[in-house]
Amino acid sequence: MSSSPDNNARTRQFVRLLGAHEQELSGYVISLVPNWADADEVIQETKLRLWEQFDHFDATKDFGAWARAIAYFMVLAYRKRSQRASARFSQRFVEAVSNEAASLATEAYPLRQALNDCLDKLSQAARELLWACYAGRETIKDVAIRLGRSVRGTQRAVANIRAELQACIEKVMRKEKMR
Repeated sequence: MSSSPDNNARTRQFVRLLGAHEQELSGYVISLVPNWADADEVIQETKLRLWEQFDHFDATKDFGAWARAIAYFMVLAYRKRSQRASARFSQRFVEAVSNEAASLATEAYPLRQALNDCLDKLSQAARELLWACYAGRETIKDVAIRLGRSVRGTQRAVANIRAELQACIEKVMRKEKMR
């Protein structure tokens, strides 16, 4: 069975948007579901529902806000299934935490956007080094050994990249405030 170019583009768009908002979405759900294992289950169910509903997503809107709204309803469904969670937190409490988490996520959006823009400006080698040091379970020492570099040199390189990113983000955020 072959996929149409439209389906491939749609899938790529979904994966790109979900990837950009995945940590925020996970943090949001974790703030509402007290048990890590249950939160992980709700996160997975939310991702599935996001994919199922992606045809209804308006690309001119904020994907993060849309995803949080769906996650909120998935949390409510989880609470209905789980008596123990319902006994722990009242509906008012869940709504208050949800509103606060959504507010924080909205405030963080420009900063996350600046980070993404600045990451795009880094060289491929710099992005790969950051990815190796922060995306997996390897320590900087492990990365240095794997790359055949000195630990000290790898630490300096990562520190320089981080300083470059920070300066770039601050510059972007200053420009945003001037608008």
